Amino acid sequence: MSKLFYSDSGRTVRFLNEELSCRRHAQKRFTLPSNISSGGTLYIYCQSHPGCRLPLNICVNGNSFTFEPGDIGFMHWFSLPLKAENLCVGANIIELWSEDIAMDGWILGIDGTVKNKNSKLSLDRGKNWQNDFMTIHHCLRGEYIIRLRLNDLNLNDPAPPEIIWPDPDSLIFKELIKAIPGEIQKIKDQWEKALALSSWTTTQWDYRNSNQGVEYAPWDPLTILSWGKNAYGQEKKDPVTMCVHYGIVFASAAMALGIPARLICCTDEFNSNAGHFVSEVWIGKWRKWCQVDANSDLTYVNNGIPMSVGELYEKGTFLKKLAVKGTGFAHHSEYMRRFVEESLLTGKSFKFWAVWLRNDFCENPKVRLPSHGVGCYAETEWVWAKPAKGELHGMFPYHLEQNLLKKEPPEKWRNI
Repeated sequence: MSKLFYSDSGRTVRFLNEELSCRRHAQKRFTLPSNISSGGTLYIYCQSHPGCRLPLNICVNGNSFTFEPGDIGFMHWFSLPLKAENLCVGANIIELWSEDIAMDGWILGIDGTVKNKNSKLSLDRGKNWQNDFMTIHHCLRGEYIIRLRLNDLNLNDPAPPEIIWPDPDSLIFKELIKAIPGEIQKIKDQWEKALALSSWTTTQWDYRNSNQGVEYAPWDPLTILSWGKNAYGQEKKDPVTMCVHYGIVFASAAMALGIPARLICCTDEFNSNAGHFVSEVWIGKWRKWCQVDANSDLTYVNNGIPMSVGELYEKGTFLKKLAVKGTGFAHHSEYMRRFVEESLLTGKSFKFWAVWLRNDFCENPKVRLPSHGVGCYAETEWVWAKPAKGELHGMFPYHLEQNLLKKEPPEKWRNI
């Protein structure tokens, strides 16, 4: 068994992470119990600059390691196996730097929402340390996204908390209903209403990912609709309004209409860009969660019953025969259609999937994610389904058997 030790929540802001160099060193501290019998794995969320030639240096309690630069052009995970003798009971100090003289070598992820003192920055090669004025622009205090999974038969990750649901009568739902066409609101059947809502969401703006835009639209459904339609953000044209944002708008609108909905992220590999973001709605007549992809306007139906995300990976290429395209499918570019063919209809993107714990994101801005999908998944409040095939990814604290993620929504949502 094992347990993950961490002090961040994985919330990063694009273009506002830490830079490492010969002068700029980062430090992370872990306090470990007496259960150190078989080592563990260190996980570091970082990336090298294009053209970087020098390694990332890692010192773990005086033990030296390196990571070589690569060509993955976004924040992703590096894993470092550690032996029991590399770790100690009590304080463990991890130090990272590169020998680049400018800030053009390595970037380390930082979470500015957590104000612990387990992370520090040195600007003089490790002589003096500070827990404030961090990041490339020295404007945040936070925790570096470095985690340690300790192996021991007596250690276990905690059970994930229950999903937090919003108030069905939330003010934002009342405002959002005004934006939803009346003909959709009049549909009686919940599944038919969800399908119509998906088609409507898909056509509200043009898909733009982080290769096409700079500003990341916030997880606010009315703001996404505005920024998406106007193709303008806070300061720049063409804000990022990608699969994440279709899922946010759809799930929010579904809940506004009384349909229980939740957010799902999925991928085939944690250090790839094949990740996707969809939603699921709870349909009472089938008593199950049903996947809705409001980005591509796709659902999957087997023997007359819609499928959940957990059912999709096992079908593999057979998904092509089960896919049902809504009227919004034709709205998107060739890029999105190619992604559908290569990653969705093959089941590839559904190998690993997780449910977001904070379903109150509409009414509680502090639980929203600032740059989800720009880099590899890092946030700790996802509950990952234990896969039937393949290994768990140890940089996340919460994992559940797939059947436990089939749990129905709370009664106040089922009886709307």
